[in-house]
Amino acid sequence: MKKILYTFILFAFAFSSCRKNTIDAGGTNVQDMSGEFWVQADDGDPNYYRVSTFNTAANSNTQMWLKEADYGYQTLVNVDLNAGTFSQPTGTDITGTYVFKPIVITNGKITKNGIKAPGSGVTTDLITFTATLYSNASTTYQVKYTGYRRTKFLQDDH
Repeated sequence: MKKILYTFILFAFAFSSCRKNTIDAGGTNVQDMSGEFWVQADDGDPNYYRVSTFNTAANSNTQMWLKEADYGYQTLVNVDLNAGTFSQPTGTDITGTYVFKPIVITNGKITKNGIKAPGSGVTTDLITFTATLYSNASTTYQVKYTGYRRTKFLQDDH
C-alpha cells in the first residue's frame, strides 16, 4: 500500500512540476505590415525576389524597415497602419551594397488577402511599391514591384 501511495505522490509531483507559466511577449506595432514577400519587378527580370518588412528597434508605429534582395537595398519607410500604405521620399540605403542614395519609395501598399499565391492558390496579402534608385553615375532606375506574402508552402517559394 505504501508503494502505491509513494508512486502516486511521485507521479503527482513530477507532472505538477512540468507546468510552466507562459509569458505573452506581445507583438510589434507594425506586425500587420511585417513579413516576407515574394515580388517581381517590372524591369524585365522574370525571377521572384524576397522583400522583407520589419519593425524598427524603437518599435515605431510610423516607420518600418524595407529590405529588398534584387538590388540589395534596405531603407526605412514611413507607414500608415490604418491605410496599409508605406513610402519614403528621402530614404537612404544602409547596406552599402550599392551606392543608391537616396532611395525613394512611393505607392507602397499591403492589401490584406489581396492575391492568390501562384503555386498553392492560397489567398494571401498583396504588396506593391515603386522604388526610384539613384546611382553614382547619375543614372536613375525606377522599378515597380508586385508580389505576395510568403505562404511557406513549397510550391510558392522561389
